[in-house]
Amino acid sequence: MPVKDYLKRRQGMTDPFDRRIGIIGVALVFGSLKNSGKSWDEIDPILDHLLSSNDVWAQAPFLSVLIVYQYGIKNNLKVDFRKPNKKYGDLGADIELDMHILEWADQNNYDLLRDIFMVAALEALVQVCQKYKLDDKMPIIEAELAKYHPIPNTLTEAQEYGENGLLRD
Repeated sequence: MPVKDYLKRRQGMTDPFDRRIGIIGVALVFGSLKNSGKSWDEIDPILDHLLSSNDVWAQAPFLSVLIVYQYGIKNNLKVDFRKPNKKYGDLGADIELDMHILEWADQNNYDLLRDIFMVAALEALVQVCQKYKLDDKMPIIEAELAKYHPIPNTLTEAQEYGENGLLRD
């Protein structure tokens, strides 16, 4: 679809907060995270700056991406997309994260918890760029993603990470 058609779809959309990214969490299984909001408050400005300073969504049919962390039984980083909201212009991108690993990180390694959310968000943003053919913007996000190790899939893997969380040395 030509870029002009994408931009026509944006007409009438307004984001009263002028944001590029939003973050929420939804529990699919029983569990509790005390530090998720604190970690989102740390990664949100980093991601917002990355997206706004590089004008990543300029050619997209939406104004912002809403990352929905689904706390479930496994890590599934394949994004389930929702249609862009016609009023506010946000595109929903759902990603499932393993609640057991998140709970362990929440209690034992805050940096790991924060970095799991960061890596999941960056993975989602790469998939958004792929879906909407924003190929010229993808290297910007991939460069940020390359600074991190992959998300651990087991508690044993999570326990191996030290004070630096998922950041590469």
